[in-house]
Amino acid sequence: MFFFPTQSLFSLNILCAVVVLHAMVKLLSLHRTHVCMFIMMITVKISVSQPSPSVCSLDLPSSLPDSDTTCTGRDWGGFLSENCCGSSFPAYLFALSQRANRTGLIFLNSDEQRSCLAKMEKSEPDVLSCGIDKLTSGGGGCSDISVANATHRLGRNLKSLTQNCKFEGSEEEFDQFCISCVRSWQEIGQEHSISSNGTDVCRFAVLISLTSTRIHDESYIHRVYKCLENQKNQNNNIGDIDAAESAEPEVKKKHKISTGKVYKGILSNNQHVAIKHIINDGNAETVVREVTSLSHITHPNLVALLGYCIREDECFLIYEFCPNGNLSEWIFGKDKFLSWIQRLEIAVDSARGLQFLHSYSEGCIVHRDIKPTNILLGPNFDAKLSDFGLSKVINQGETYASSEVRGTFGYVDPEYKSNRQVNSSGDVYSFGIVLLQILSGRKVINMNLNKPMPLDKMAKCLTRGGSIIDFADPKLDGEYSAEAFVLTFELALSCTALQQQRPSMDRVVAQLEEALNASTRAKASTPEATPIRLLIS
Repeated sequence: MFFFPTQSLFSLNILCAVVVLHAMVKLLSLHRTHVCMFIMMITVKISVSQPSPSVCSLDLPSSLPDSDTTCTGRDWGGFLSENCCGSSFPAYLFALSQRANRTGLIFLNSDEQRSCLAKMEKSEPDVLSCGIDKLTSGGGGCSDISVANATHRLGRNLKSLTQNCKFEGSEEEFDQFCISCVRSWQEIGQEHSISSNGTDVCRFAVLISLTSTRIHDESYIHRVYKCLENQKNQNNNIGDIDAAESAEPEVKKKHKISTGKVYKGILSNNQHVAIKHIINDGNAETVVREVTSLSHITHPNLVALLGYCIREDECFLIYEFCPNGNLSEWIFGKDKFLSWIQRLEIAVDSARGLQFLHSYSEGCIVHRDIKPTNILLGPNFDAKLSDFGLSKVINQGETYASSEVRGTFGYVDPEYKSNRQVNSSGDVYSFGIVLLQILSGRKVINMNLNKPMPLDKMAKCLTRGGSIIDFADPKLDGEYSAEAFVLTFELALSCTALQQQRPSMDRVVAQLEEALNASTRAKASTPEATPIRLLIS
């Protein structure tokens, strides 16, 4: 038996067919009367080996865990078009990383990619027009690079992205890591900006090389994608942070600053203070005037700004010192503990601070960045709201103010992200998330689960027949009032409900005070032995 290459086999088949036909013609010449009928009966079958059609070599999931299906802001720094592929693009990148881990190859060729995009189109109609096709091999340069070559040719870029996209520590530090990650990503783009396509292809080659080495750490990859896909919002914090917007609505001009470390200091009167160092890239006096626009507002549950010091290109803001740090340290710190009564007192104090801001006589002041790290604790664990860098004043008679989306991942009101309308209910939502963390000791999203779930969704799941005892912080060891826990849990859910269903801060303060009074009466009694079940209509 002989084996021939495909092309040789094709030629051999043709040759055989010709020989057969020639013989038949000679035979037919001997029997002319039967030529027509015989020809009608002849069928010559030529076997030609055709190349098999390209198939998608990617293991494509429908989406990554907790992928947002909206399009707003998720264009990967302008790489994707207005049709931003929903959740399909990060899923595609993840599948490329899996393939790179197996084969060492980064991008698909055009035939393979068309097959994969056709497969993705079934669940994401915009996938063919959003820009994924730019990541195709065969164009030279970074498009044909392998993981091994990326380590050699783009090693410095790969090392930079690896070091700056660590995403270690708590979810509270997500923004801090994201700033350095995006900065490194942009620097890679600037370095390879010889051509518009080259910039993106090289950056994604580096990214896929990085994620291919950590393919089993999906929570890490999920964080990287979350950060890089929404660079528009992250750019507001890179290099320099926007100064606080003026309380006066007619002041439109913004100045940018970058904040450094916060130091502990002692004034000449022996008063301990916290000093925030600000490096200014514009007029320092103007920046300070904007940052201190709310300095004349005082309340026991707001951190007081005591003064400032101006230099040519920097300034120092001086705040009252809160010796017990911030709420985040006490909720998530392994060696720190807050009793149930302390937690409720902190919640009441924080709510009173927000209540004061929302009912301010010159206009509702919206904080816009309520989270545990911005709730400082005084010497007696009295809570004080801090960091008014994003605060905005809504004039009397107005129900909202328009603004680009600001805030911290996990605490921003979803409706504010979609309509960009700043109002007091956004603070109520953020406070509801903080309440859930006070109750549970959990992060805003648990990245250790197979399918990460936001904290508010996890809490709402318990209202469908689950036991809220399972939601309580294990550190409490059952030492809390069951009645107060239910009241606070229900309040937190109402705060994170749809905007029109959320309570005012007046109502929030009243319910928390009721829960605190119930806890005081019960003296942190042990919860009932049977699971507490909530029935929410």
